[in-house]
Amino acid sequence: MTEFKNPTSVRPVSQTLEALEGEVSDPVTTNSQKPGNEGQKVTVRLVREGAGMAGLEEREDNKEWAGIFNHLVKTARVSTFLAQELQKVGENVNPNLILNTVLISHAGRRQWDEANWYPEAVENAEEKAKMGDQPLAIPVLEKAGTPTEIMEIVESHAVGTQYPIERMDTWEKKLALYADFRVSQNLMNLDERFEDLSKRAVPAGRLTKEQLDAIEAWARKTEEEIFSRISITPAEITDNFPPQPRWERYIRRLYINDAEEGIFARLNTLHDALKAEDNFTFSPEGFQGVIKRMDLEFPENTWWGKYVRQLYKDRHGVPFHPRIGKQRGITRAIEFYKSLESDDQT
Repeated sequence: MTEFKNPTSVRPVSQTLEALEGEVSDPVTTNSQKPGNEGQKVTVRLVREGAGMAGLEEREDNKEWAGIFNHLVKTARVSTFLAQELQKVGENVNPNLILNTVLISHAGRRQWDEANWYPEAVENAEEKAKMGDQPLAIPVLEKAGTPTEIMEIVESHAVGTQYPIERMDTWEKKLALYADFRVSQNLMNLDERFEDLSKRAVPAGRLTKEQLDAIEAWARKTEEEIFSRISITPAEITDNFPPQPRWERYIRRLYINDAEEGIFARLNTLHDALKAEDNFTFSPEGFQGVIKRMDLEFPENTWWGKYVRQLYKDRHGVPFHPRIGKQRGITRAIEFYKSLESDDQT
């Protein structure tokens, strides 16, 4: 992997993006235990190897994992911004190392979720479900050849459970985990975040109440430590600040690009139905039924739904990169960053 010698040039490295890929199955029909779909027969694609969080070419698969992708890139944005602010006041911290750690910090999340949601179809589902997403990330990253300096920061995400709080002894560990606690799908303050975790993580058995209390105390202490050194306040970190850096805009676009044809084809069908004189041929509820279907399949309260609707509008329903004969977006991103890394060596 590229060494992190130039922390002022903050961007992903090609090996980080490669670690987000994975082998995904053909469609599998199984019984679902996913919250909201319990007991239903569903057809899904399952990750067979690796992270399976990028290069997703099928529309529903792309949509399903857009949430964790959004969490990763937004957390990386916040943590690297804070690292750069700390650098300005002389702190010893490497934003590039943080960025490339955070992007792959949840590399085991898809395997873990699918083990819980589709246990009849996932090999060793019971064992994986008991492990949790962070331990499942370690073999994925080891196989990808992830450097030791990144692995240790990823392991620190298990603080309070497998990783001792007293080992949170570098800015890279602190900023990566602090930002993780500030970001869900949107930016949250610590009060909101830990209230949410108490409602979800403790009942689900991911954390005990005692573990969560210890982690919350650590997060509040770390927040005070960070913001006592820089000229902004925790409240200034929002969905709109810091703004999206160029690298984030680029990989978000290419994430969508991999499923763009299928996304646009479905939106074309729905828009054609809205224009039809007889909407009942598409939905028994007529026009309003088509609207409901569009809101269900492309929800505007998610970054994915909002993004693809705007993209479809801007492109007038024509995909920018037809898939026939084209590389996947993630492949183009990997090659682009490899070219930058080659330039760095000359």
